[in-house]
Amino acid sequence: ATLAIANLSETLSGHLDDKKIADSAARDIIRVGRRHGKRADPEISRMICRKCFIALSPGQNSRIRIVSKKIITTCTICGKISKTSPRDSI
Repeated sequence: ATLAIANLSETLSGHLDDKKIADSAARDIIRVGRRHGKRADPEISRMICRKCFIALSPGQNSRIRIVSKKIITTCTICGKISKTSPRDSI
């Protein structure tokens, strides 16, 4: 499962320009993680909307704002808002 998530993460980060492949990899990362109890790296998890299971790419289907020392990512497809601290991004 760890190897599958690593391969899917590499596919997701390498194919953000091809929406169909990126969305499929995002859904599969979530599915494998739920089935086997393994999680993707935090930088990959931030690239996936947890509500509609699509790959988030800033400017295309997500909006990123920095407000009050928080990074706020909004999915423009479903409207899900996720907030992280800048320390989590390093």
